[in-house]
Amino acid sequence: MLRSSISLSSMLSKPVHLYNIRGKRPQPGLKAQHVTCVKAALQVTGGKAEGLEKGSQKLSFHPGTAMAGDYYFDVGTAGSASLVAQTILPVLAEANKESSARITGGTHAKWAPNAHYLKHVFLPLASKFGLRAECSIEEFGWFPKGGGRICLTVKPSEFKPALLNKKTSYEEAVVYSCTSNLPDHVAERQAKEAGKALLELGVRETEVVLERKKSLSPGSAVTVVLKSREGLLGGSALGERGKPSEKVAREAVESVKKEVLAGSPVDRHAADQLLLYAALAGGKSGLLTAKKTMHLETNAWLVKQFIKCSVSIEENGVETLVKLEGE
Repeated sequence: MLRSSISLSSMLSKPVHLYNIRGKRPQPGLKAQHVTCVKAALQVTGGKAEGLEKGSQKLSFHPGTAMAGDYYFDVGTAGSASLVAQTILPVLAEANKESSARITGGTHAKWAPNAHYLKHVFLPLASKFGLRAECSIEEFGWFPKGGGRICLTVKPSEFKPALLNKKTSYEEAVVYSCTSNLPDHVAERQAKEAGKALLELGVRETEVVLERKKSLSPGSAVTVVLKSREGLLGGSALGERGKPSEKVAREAVESVKKEVLAGSPVDRHAADQLLLYAALAGGKSGLLTAKKTMHLETNAWLVKQFIKCSVSIEENGVETLVKLEGE
């Protein structure tokens, strides 16, 4: 709700007032990552905000106009750098010149798209709606110290409607097995088991990419990217102390299993974020995914508060079809 509101507010130059932020969470209010998201949007647009502090449950945001530049944002914790990126990507795309943004924080964090997903899944999908952006991963950042860094390059973009609603089949995948400050065999075992799990799903060709980088904290992750002519899916899992490498790999594949079996061209995590680009583009867009999420329902409601459009979500127990039509 907060990140999408800030993105749309900044894009459309409409002030937004939020209250009861994360009200039902054990620790309600803004966290460091949310504060950084808003500060980033303020810096890019030259706007103003009230209530912008950790723990705040109320926020008023008054955007300015998107300005191209070379930006640097630091979450200050292991909070997700990718979520900060997703907040400012459409805003920087509105600027009249190419921009860059270096973001420091967690590159692989719980309950957030990791940097590999952002680079290899979300950005290619968003490009179908006209977004012109690239991402590089310079350092890994893990819980609890963070310190990872990604770099965005965003070019002026003209958003356009897209139809990602054709069922497909997946026979190719790439496994990104990443570690920091751990023995080499961890990355290798993760990759090997992920390949086995993908083969069981019918994915015959799997490319393996092992990435090892030093970091402030030890950590590991597996990201699987499945490709077809019509679709692009991503699944991931994080390693933990005492958690076997093989289990991490299996969890990564399991996280995207429903989409693979349903032949979805888009996974559930991309669908809600792509809805923003579809709304900004206007016209008719469609998204087919395996499962409706609360994030999807939230963004379907939210875009209509900012933009004149209709959004429908149709379920049949196996797949979910999202249709958006705007002016």
